[in-house]
Amino acid sequence: MVVKPQEVIAELYAAGGRIDLNLDRPALLVPARVRPRIEPYQHLLRASVDLPEVVRRAAIFRERITLWFRSGRIGVPVVTLSEALHATVGSCISCGAALAQGNWRCPTCTAALYEALRPTAETTS
Repeated sequence: MVVKPQEVIAELYAAGGRIDLNLDRPALLVPARVRPRIEPYQHLLRASVDLPEVVRRAAIFRERITLWFRSGRIGVPVVTLSEALHATVGSCISCGAALAQGNWRCPTCTAALYEALRPTAETTS
């Protein structure tokens, strides 16, 4: 069975894991209860997710989501980077990178979106 990085990212965040956005050295934070399930795929995540770029994209996505809600809209917008305004079929809808068939977002944008949607001290106060 082929496991997509996007699936591992979804499982990581569903279990309460996340990416530590420490700007000096971003890292995966994997809860102990799912570590046996995630650890075999950490090499896949490290090879396919640009952790420092997740920091940049998550900040942009979070800002765009915040503006969306402040304007009174509901739901979650399709967040994109400015450089990807003309994404085409077969490319990430957020950054425009080429994708394997059947994906909507690249692994880096998937992680950035999960991180942007994760509640923070600022969003919960």
